[in-house]
Amino acid sequence: MATDTNVAELMQVQMGVDKIPDARYQALLNSNEPPMDSKYPFVQSVLLSQRNRLAQHDDSVSEPQGHAQGRESVVESVARHAAILSPVRRMPSEILCEIFSSTLLPDWQLLDRGRIDLQDSPWSLSHTCSRWREIALGLPSLWSFIAIDCDILDNPLAAYPLGLLRVQLERASQLRIHFDASHSHSSHQIALLELLVEYSSLWVDANLTLLSELLPVIAALRNRVPLLRGLWLKWGKPNQVYRQPLPVTAIDCFEDAPSLRSVSSLLEAYPRVSLPAHQLTRYQLNGTWQTHVDILRAAPNLVEARVHLVEDYSAHTVSGGVIELPSLRLLCTSHSDILNSLKLPALRELGLIITSDRETSLQIAEMVMRSSCTLRELWAVGLSGEMVLTILRKNQGIERFVNIATDSADGATDIISALSARDASGTFTLGPQLQSVFFALEHSPIDYDLYIDMLSARWTGVYTRTVGVGLDQSHHQYT
Repeated sequence: MATDTNVAELMQVQMGVDKIPDARYQALLNSNEPPMDSKYPFVQSVLLSQRNRLAQHDDSVSEPQGHAQGRESVVESVARHAAILSPVRRMPSEILCEIFSSTLLPDWQLLDRGRIDLQDSPWSLSHTCSRWREIALGLPSLWSFIAIDCDILDNPLAAYPLGLLRVQLERASQLRIHFDASHSHSSHQIALLELLVEYSSLWVDANLTLLSELLPVIAALRNRVPLLRGLWLKWGKPNQVYRQPLPVTAIDCFEDAPSLRSVSSLLEAYPRVSLPAHQLTRYQLNGTWQTHVDILRAAPNLVEARVHLVEDYSAHTVSGGVIELPSLRLLCTSHSDILNSLKLPALRELGLIITSDRETSLQIAEMVMRSSCTLRELWAVGLSGEMVLTILRKNQGIERFVNIATDSADGATDIISALSARDASGTFTLGPQLQSVFFALEHSPIDYDLYIDMLSARWTGVYTRTVGVGLDQSHHQYT
């Protein structure tokens, strides 16, 4: 049974533990620093002593004055000494860095949040303890993604305070910028974008949704983006360019970006975007055919190209002869006519978004023959079933086929039936190398029984290599 004297002794022992003169030990009690190996036996002995005293407390029957207060002090002491021995304290900083990196929200979620939230990582990590703060501040990659969406806010400056934004910018060594402008709050957006431009020397990727009033701010990027590798540009207002004069006639601030390799511009044909074409490996552009020709002729290192025309293609040849792109492996285009002007010896993937397919098959065949290339993947959007069959028959090496049809289900039925046909030896007569097929219809139903029969034949056939399939009847847009 505990007496007043017992309780007093417990409290005195607890006070003695807290007042151990060793400064290092007191630091361990009041921080998350890991103990030295030489301290472990002492901490373990103190912890065992405090647990024994807590057990004595709990075994006591009477509750004299001060009993509850004394027990709380012992409980706190047990918790503090147990914390010293926590494995987290001894976890190497390199492991904590990996853990911290895994706590970051996905880019899309940060963008959808529409504000800086101090409860999110990495902000919360820097307010947990001194050691975590030191590690978080010393890991610039935690602070590298800046997501600002002004389109969902009443007051962008309140959601993205300039002071906090500057703190994050200063903690990063490289920056990935995603900035979505809005049709309102122009002055707020200008202030936010101007702050980002101050740190443009750290940009490595930039996804920018623009308004005409922001173009002068963008112009200030000239000679200030030495690390920029990827660039995405689009308008915040659809077709804004056609409704009002723009303050600039060209966006030429990126033409001297020494590291730029990948560009996607959906700004239509105006204002003109000047690019360092000679160093690009990937580009996507909405523009006139002449704009594309100028880029393609100056870009021998292209690996991927997405060529979207904002005007009808009117010429089947270009001055200067056929354009050869020796490294291009992927081409997507809205006009198959441009294939007449291209020689692509390394081409493996071809995507076609076609409104009229009258000559598409012939154009593909001539391009393949001219280039001596072997198509492995074909994405066909808007092609008739008859045209798709013709293309597949002339390109028997295709391994992956995607057909997004806009006509009736009859075309899809013809394709599915042809994919099931075999010759006398059991080899499939169409697409013998196919590994993956995907069908999508916008409106019409499909013959599911026929589709299942085709899949079953290709899945179990001796000569088949088909390993992936897909079917969808919803609306799709290929990009």
